[in-house]
Amino acid sequence: MDGTTTGPSQSGERFSLLLMESIFTPLLLLLTLCRLGEAAPVSLFNGQNLEGWEGETVSVWRVIDEVIVGGSLEGNPQNEFLATKKKYRNFILKLEYKLIGNEGFVNGGVQFRSVRILNPPNEMSGYQADIGAGYSGCLYDESRRKTMLAKPEKELVDAIEKPGEWNRYEIRAEEQRIQLFLNGTRTVDFTEREAGMEMAGVIALQIHGKCKAQVSFRNIVIETLPDAMVPDAKWVLERFGGADSTRLSAPAPFQDGVFAPATDEVIVSVRQSFTLGGASSPTSLANGSPHVSIPSILLAPPSCIPFRVLPVD
Repeated sequence: MDGTTTGPSQSGERFSLLLMESIFTPLLLLLTLCRLGEAAPVSLFNGQNLEGWEGETVSVWRVIDEVIVGGSLEGNPQNEFLATKKKYRNFILKLEYKLIGNEGFVNGGVQFRSVRILNPPNEMSGYQADIGAGYSGCLYDESRRKTMLAKPEKELVDAIEKPGEWNRYEIRAEEQRIQLFLNGTRTVDFTEREAGMEMAGVIALQIHGKCKAQVSFRNIVIETLPDAMVPDAKWVLERFGGADSTRLSAPAPFQDGVFAPATDEVIVSVRQSFTLGGASSPTSLANGSPHVSIPSILLAPPSCIPFRVLPVD
């Protein structure tokens, strides 16, 4: 004996430190593995020609000075779309656009999770990030529900958009959640709640019909995200030490509508999309063990995978 003793406070601190290590080490591993499911950003436009795209490329869509240009100031009789040949589900799409016009409904847009329709064959169906005619920054449902799904305040768009100049659009499609950003400011945060909506489709650029206008696009870059935004319980458990791990298990179902942690047990909810930082907030349930707080975890879309972490010896 050296004359020192370990009091309750020191034991609690040791438990907390060991528990934090047991939580954060696999949690950081999970974050890394989740990021591996995302593809590096790639350009959808090579700056030289329309390879990888399809549409009316004789009289409507062309490449000028490494920019995709659609429509004419002489007039556009009908809607026209230049679409990717590849489909996308979950992604972050960034591009720059410029719209000019002098007559009619001067408008364009960016379709996503969309398909071409048979009649008329120049039209498309699906989500659209709108451009121009007072609708920039809005989310429209083209040829399907034919309605504006989400619309920012006019004062906001007037303050951030630069008409007739280059503007930056960002579209984030993550399962049912869709976000639009115009020049770095979010204008739409929409959650699809209607069943049966297509979750994958092509991306397309639009010039609206019945107007004398021209739309240009450049720096079109996409980062694809995993098709399954939230991994299943088996996937998580394997990453945290194996599905047969003695330290990890999926929680039992609620009993009589109540879920209570066992003695010396900590419940952690793991989610695939994380924002770590800011003030610490309690995100664990503990019973009979020191309280544990970790940085706040923010998820979109709203679903998670809970599992048990048994206390260390």
